[in-house]
Amino acid sequence: MQNSSPPDLIYGFDALCGWCYGAIPAMRALLAKRPDFSVQVIHGGLVTGARVGPYSEMVEYIRGASARMSDVTGQELSSAFFDLISSEPPIVSGSAKPAWAIMQMREIAPENELALAHLVQEAHFRDGRDLNDPNTYHHICAVSDMPELDLEGLEGVTEATPLVISEFGRAAAMGISSFPTVLARAQEGSNAYAKLPSIYEPGQFVSMVEQHLAGIAA
Repeated sequence: MQNSSPPDLIYGFDALCGWCYGAIPAMRALLAKRPDFSVQVIHGGLVTGARVGPYSEMVEYIRGASARMSDVTGQELSSAFFDLISSEPPIVSGSAKPAWAIMQMREIAPENELALAHLVQEAHFRDGRDLNDPNTYHHICAVSDMPELDLEGLEGVTEATPLVISEFGRAAAMGISSFPTVLARAQEGSNAYAKLPSIYEPGQFVSMVEQHLAGIAA
């Protein structure tokens, strides 16, 4: 996905964002129809600072907030996920560790980064796996035939980890402050990008992106 040409799309993503989980069918439909499109993942910091803390303190808030996401996207948070975040000892909710882990794939096989990001969210929100645990990522890579990740040091990753600081700062500099955010090239071959509307129905999303990119190429 990463090459010398600017990507067609930039995908502002956070592994702990339920709406990004809701967007998986639309993103997969786009790439299935248009594998020629290049997509660059930019990880944001949805759960940072004072938001980082025990998941167990936010169970009811998440349950209520996810209802609208499920209605709009058809993607539901599973009972396994709610069992995970209600468990003792508490699971910590924070964006730094999953962002760092997924970015390790960028280093060795960047063409797999977006697919891994989707699988990580399914492991969390559908299968109830802990994104602070290296075994979650090792399992995903093993069953999906992706290259193995070197996740030594994941336990110590925080918002102060240089790679995380750089990535979250990059998202902020691009104006990515909510998730998911889809940016599409504003001009052919340029580094200027336009924010696209949030559409979760796969067919409508694919049509919107194709029409936008066809329009700038005309």
